[in-house]
Amino acid sequence: MVHKEFNIKKSNGHTILNDVCIVVFIAVITLFFFIIDPSGVQAIIERDNVFIKHSSLSVPPVQNTGAPKKSVTELLAAKPEFELKPLKPQKPNPVPEGSYYMIIGDSMMQYGIGSELENGLLAGNVSGVTREAVQSTGLLHPERLDWYARASQIADQTHPAVAIVMWGLNDLDNIYDANTGKSYLYGNDDWKLAYAQKVDQMLNLLLNEKGIKKVFWIGLPIAREENWNYGINIENEVYKTVTSRYINAVYVDTWSRFAVNGGYSDMATDDAGNTQFARQGDGIHMNLFGGQVMASLILQSMRSHDVHF
Repeated sequence: MVHKEFNIKKSNGHTILNDVCIVVFIAVITLFFFIIDPSGVQAIIERDNVFIKHSSLSVPPVQNTGAPKKSVTELLAAKPEFELKPLKPQKPNPVPEGSYYMIIGDSMMQYGIGSELENGLLAGNVSGVTREAVQSTGLLHPERLDWYARASQIADQTHPAVAIVMWGLNDLDNIYDANTGKSYLYGNDDWKLAYAQKVDQMLNLLLNEKGIKKVFWIGLPIAREENWNYGINIENEVYKTVTSRYINAVYVDTWSRFAVNGGYSDMATDDAGNTQFARQGDGIHMNLFGGQVMASLILQSMRSHDVHF
């Protein structure tokens, strides 16, 4: 009897069995990943989206003095050194059909929201849309991107009637004022007022200096982690307070739209009653479905404030 021996080794010592084991291992890991985070898998395959499983952002601790918290409005009245820009005479500015639109912001506008917002506008009667969103940028770090200068450039180039802006995630940080040499610790009262000055500077630039008819400032939605929500609530209060000074600035609340029974949920329900995963894996950014829900909310707000498209 002749015994035949089948050698399945390759020339480099690697075996077919090794390859099979690797394939099985990858399949198991992928299946496990899908089970524990289907929104992440969904975000990977969605059009015009980037999967952010682990956020590189970190939120510094906030000092808790135990003192009663004052609103931004109360703080502004009590601390005249944080005076905001003087308001020019204001009158409501309706926006006619056929106008041009500018969408700018950070990664929140970059992934999921911005593209759906742009698509919604282009489906109407508009002359054009410029969308520019840059990850890891905000109002506090001009070394990453000076948004005051960039917003001015875009406005000069395109002459938009409406600006839709969204920042904040990268602004949960201490503030250093290069003009005065003063620093403000993230989250304390003076920080709120120094940040209010930054927001006011942008609104003054867009509405007064560049003559944009309306600015829609998009608030940040609820996040999965509570340490994020503490800072997000501070920022949203600043956005709401400062925009209220301008007749043609509108604060768009997104927290209420995405909070479920007052708490965080990965899921959201759109206007048609469809409920799906709305967030990316980090519990902060929107996936494509969440971006569609957010865009619909913003477009509805625009229509209710005399913007026609």
